[in-house]
Amino acid sequence: MDPVPVVDSLVDIYPSEALPAQTQRYRHLVDEFQQLYDRPPAFIARAPGRVNLIGEHIDYCGLPVFPMAIERDCLIAVAPEHPAGTRSTSMAEWAPQIHLANRLRDKFPRSTFQHRSCPSLPSAVRPGGDGPAVVDIDATRHAWDNYFKCGYRGAHELLYRRHSVGLPLPMTPGMLCLVDGDIPTGAGLSSSSAFVSCSVIATLEAQDPTPHVDGKAPGSLAARSVTIPRSVVTDVAIRSERYVGVNSGGMDQTCSIMSLPNAASFIEFFPRLRATPIPFPTVTPAALTFVIANSLVTSDKFVTAPVCYNLRVVETRLGALMLAKYLGIDRRPRILDARPRVHYKLVMDEYFAPLGGTEGGGRGGNEVGANPTTGDDNEKMEDLLKTMSVEADLCTDAWVERLTTMLDRCEQAFAIPADSKGRTNLTREAIAHYLDTNWADLESQTEMDRFPIHADTFQVAERARHVFSEALRVVQFRRICQEHASASALSLSPSSSSLSSTTDGTDLFHQLGDLMNQSQTSCRDDFDCSCPELDALVAVCRAAGAVGSRLTGAGWGGCTVSLVPADRCETFIRQVHREYYQARFPHLRNVDVQSDLIFATLPGRGAVVYRPSAF
Repeated sequence: MDPVPVVDSLVDIYPSEALPAQTQRYRHLVDEFQQLYDRPPAFIARAPGRVNLIGEHIDYCGLPVFPMAIERDCLIAVAPEHPAGTRSTSMAEWAPQIHLANRLRDKFPRSTFQHRSCPSLPSAVRPGGDGPAVVDIDATRHAWDNYFKCGYRGAHELLYRRHSVGLPLPMTPGMLCLVDGDIPTGAGLSSSSAFVSCSVIATLEAQDPTPHVDGKAPGSLAARSVTIPRSVVTDVAIRSERYVGVNSGGMDQTCSIMSLPNAASFIEFFPRLRATPIPFPTVTPAALTFVIANSLVTSDKFVTAPVCYNLRVVETRLGALMLAKYLGIDRRPRILDARPRVHYKLVMDEYFAPLGGTEGGGRGGNEVGANPTTGDDNEKMEDLLKTMSVEADLCTDAWVERLTTMLDRCEQAFAIPADSKGRTNLTREAIAHYLDTNWADLESQTEMDRFPIHADTFQVAERARHVFSEALRVVQFRRICQEHASASALSLSPSSSSLSSTTDGTDLFHQLGDLMNQSQTSCRDDFDCSCPELDALVAVCRAAGAVGSRLTGAGWGGCTVSLVPADRCETFIRQVHREYYQARFPHLRNVDVQSDLIFATLPGRGAVVYRPSAF
């Protein structure tokens, strides 16, 4: 079992230099909660944002990524509410209410919704099903409380699935919640995914651990921790965010929940969800530092999804179907069974697998991450996780060989004449004809019916080239970090459960920086997810001393991440502030340079529940 950790000290969450500010922040949150609800919170759920160092838009293609959690995070202070009658109150009589408030009350108004109770619980869910929807979510309504509802609904679907296989179902409490977050919104740092992940954790932590007896509520309420594996909580968060109409790939939630401090995460999604911590080497005399700079172009996936994010998902799925047909593997059972989520990693695995079998990373889809939380109880999940931990993943050389081969195959498969702008636009009719089907069927085969798009032509060739070349850069990035970290220097710090390593490789910066710069070029030219402001900001960052700089997150705005030697960090930040922000936004001349605009960050810890002995 590897549950979300429960800690009783902020020392277990933040680095020492951040403790004074975080202590004050938590104090303000608790005081405001007390004023709002006339009681202290029982606990505070915490989930961080993330910065993706390399590996953009390939998580939903089943390919690995390389993000790290940042220190900035989402907090939800919670006090569960239980029926006043306790022993005399039945489930049918109890109608839990969830009260949601935000410290930024002017921007995010208070919200209240009611949990839709189901008196006949055993018959309300079929084995392996999701159970009744305990709250409705209107994906056409762009409201901040929708993200909390996503996590709340997903958490209860998990509880119903567990109940359907015989595990106890706790009495659902009401919840008093106060949210605080310091992750810049719309900046590509996964503020929304951190909020959804935090909501899942808060909802699970609020549940009464004592099962009902004959439909009666328990008399005593014991403090508890989230006793569900983090991998399962992660899967719930990934699935839940799709309720707001964003076809999330899973990187953001996995990084937010699974990360260790002082390490990035090499996250694999298929055929199983796995996050491997990769310590950052320390280069003397200057350490690796990552600086995040906000372009101040808001990128809201909810608003732009039909022409940006969701469209890219569809283009990669269409490309995967076409590549499978070109390779002659489109009728293999695992390809057929995977619809509507056939992606490039599955196609690659099948291509390298023996006929009728699987090999390497291509073993079966019904595993953690591929078909998440299908009702297995905790004991079965533990056994699965133990099995996963001893399975050998693809070695770096095998990754490189396969990805390079797939790049060649894509070039052959998508040898399509380009237009005057160098683009290979394919119409709906051309794609449907190639796949021997009609467009209506393709809409269901790629989930366009669930996640609508607005497009008549598709650039599958360019998207495929980005996907496989970006995955190759991820693998190379990981290899460089590992090669510069002496195996004898790896140590697990018992005081912080963090990983660290040391190296004096002088070329480390330029090797990693070159890969980041290549990634930016691919994101801009092949995946069309940059924008003029991001391009300008990247240029300023490189001129200011970054050895590598690229967009991070979905793109189309948001932030850049730059690799900067620690001894140049302050000078770098001042120069970028002067040459980008002051030049383009004169009203920001007096804004503190260490603000939401631009800041350095260390790799932070993943999600926790903060439950001190007293607030």
